[in-house]
Amino acid sequence: MQKKIENYFLQHKDEILADIAALVSINSVRGEAKEGMPFGEGPAKAIAKAEEIIKRMGFTSTNFDNYALTVNYGEGDAHLGILCHLDVVAEGTGWTKKPFEMEIDSNKIYGRGVTDDKGPAVIALWALKACHDLGIDINKKVRIILGADEECGSSDLEYYFKKENPPAYCLSPDADFPIYNCEKGSFNAPFRAKYENKALPALISFEGGHTTNIVAQHAEAVVDGIQIDKAQELAKEFSQKTKTDITAVTEGNFVKFICEGTPSHASTPEGGNNAITALIALLSHAPLADGEIKNYIHGLSVLFPHGDYYGKAMGIANEDKISGKLTCSLDILTIKNGELMGIFDSRCPLCSNEENTSLVIDKKLKEYGIVLDSTTMNPPHYVDENLPFIKTLSKAYEDFTGMEGKCCSMGGGTYVHHIENGVAFGPTFPGNITNIHGADEVADIDQLLKCGMIYTAVIADMCK
Repeated sequence: MQKKIENYFLQHKDEILADIAALVSINSVRGEAKEGMPFGEGPAKAIAKAEEIIKRMGFTSTNFDNYALTVNYGEGDAHLGILCHLDVVAEGTGWTKKPFEMEIDSNKIYGRGVTDDKGPAVIALWALKACHDLGIDINKKVRIILGADEECGSSDLEYYFKKENPPAYCLSPDADFPIYNCEKGSFNAPFRAKYENKALPALISFEGGHTTNIVAQHAEAVVDGIQIDKAQELAKEFSQKTKTDITAVTEGNFVKFICEGTPSHASTPEGGNNAITALIALLSHAPLADGEIKNYIHGLSVLFPHGDYYGKAMGIANEDKISGKLTCSLDILTIKNGELMGIFDSRCPLCSNEENTSLVIDKKLKEYGIVLDSTTMNPPHYVDENLPFIKTLSKAYEDFTGMEGKCCSMGGGTYVHHIENGVAFGPTFPGNITNIHGADEVADIDQLLKCGMIYTAVIADMCK
């Protein structure tokens, strides 16, 4: 059967790529809610396109008010669930390809969503079709769930699970192989402060970052009352210190600092270079007039120093053997019109709790007059690695790759974070670069097809 499954995906490669391209062509970043479109037009269009694909495959889908779309195969209660999402993050900057027009180049596909998560969603549907077309006996129900709000809080699943019970076992192709049975908890409450600019030099505005779970690639600050030559000296100095690209230009009577860093997923902030913290480091050494805003800048530079990925300066550094180190990234910061607002993203290991994490952050920020909206944390997620379900995933992975199907921990939270017996499983293979949440998101075609083979084997084994 393994050889039949392999041949099936190789024979249908062009059709699979066409389906992925059709979904990638839709900009499904969450937008303004409209009647019948809870997450805006883009996600609703993506669900409609998925309905077309499912119908063409010969399956029947159920649309849950454009929050989620499901397709079932087999009888009884849902035994195995595959949870994917059709929404994507904003394209950001720095692309050399067209983000919403899939391009094939050197056996790779480029476009927003090819890896996260439209490509894997199509692969999951084709795994279901492979089971049908190859005549694999399915005696327990498998259900594919396609959501539309994973990137902005998973309110789609919250809505869906009010209407349907979760499957007994779930996997989500929204991470890496082999098996991620442990996901860190998280804490990412906004913080705020108010201020008045009463003297020069003064910070007029600061804008950095655009999405909570992405290390900021771009930040800029406008300052009044500083000479351009001094500003350019600071820009040169802190470009070297932070290894970012900082420039200073005149803008009317003001000076604008522009910082370009490197984005990465906030669960692995060490993989990026944060433009916000780099520019805050510069401003903390700029000759700003004494006052509230200077105090806030100083506080942020102390608590979120550039290059501190693990919350050491904040006093929340923690780690354990299963889930690893706590991470912390300042991803959004806006300062203008007398108001400061920022959002950081902290991924917390099993040993973290409110007492040693969120309450510590709350206290430290208050020392500088900055207030957190909340100290409530999102708990971690863990599934026993000795479950037969985990053994099934491991065997399928090992059979098709020859690599060890071991259990791992991650900092990112997936669709299964709050689902009992849910794990993240693929689609990315170890060592593969995908640029998810960054420019030129990419997927390896052969590895995507291999992923489909593995999912087909899992469905066959779990639902026999």
